[in-house]
Amino acid sequence: MSEKKTTASLRDEADELMTLMHNQLNKDGKPLTDEEFTSLLSQWVSKASNKLVACRQAVASCAARRESYEHEIEAFAMLVEREAKAINRINDYALLLLDKELEVLNATSEDEVDKVKLPDGSWAKLYRGKGRLVNVTNWDMLPKEFIVSRADKSAIRDALKAGHHIPGAEVVESYKPLRVQWGGRKKS
Repeated sequence: MSEKKTTASLRDEADELMTLMHNQLNKDGKPLTDEEFTSLLSQWVSKASNKLVACRQAVASCAARRESYEHEIEAFAMLVEREAKAINRINDYALLLLDKELEVLNATSEDEVDKVKLPDGSWAKLYRGKGRLVNVTNWDMLPKEFIVSRADKSAIRDALKAGHHIPGAEVVESYKPLRVQWGGRKKS
C-alpha cells in the first residue's frame, strides 16, 4: 500500500515537472528566462522524494507524447496528399466540362468566348501558361563559360535574351498543361 502511495506521489511530482516544462510562464504571464526556469526546476527537484524516478517518468511521458505527435503528423500528411489528389481530379473533370461548355458557347456566339460565367457570380476559363526554355542543340558547340558541371541554362537564356548568339543553344517556346483558372467569386 505504501509503495502505491510512493508511486502516486512520484507521478504527481513528475506531473509538476511537466507543468513547469510546458507552461514556462512567470507570474506576469511572460515566458520564463533560462534562469527562472532553472530556479523553478531546482525547487521541484529539491521537493522530489525520488528525483531520478520522477525525471524518468517525465521523460517517458514526453517521449510518448512525441511519438503520438509523430503519428498525427504522418496522418495529416496522408490527408494533405489525399486532398491534393482530390483537387487534381476535380480540376481535371472541370477542365472537360469547361472545354465542352466553351465549345457550345463558341458555336452559338458571333464573338469568341474564353470565359464562362457561373451562377454564383464567379467565372472559369481555360488557361495555359507559356514560357521560354533553353534547348541545348549541340553540347559540343557550347562555349565553356556556359558549362558548369552541366549547361548553365540560366546564363545561356540571359545571353540569348540580350541578343548574343550562343552556338549549340536556342530559345524555344514551352507550354504548360491546360488548366482551369477560377476567379471572381461573389462574397456571401
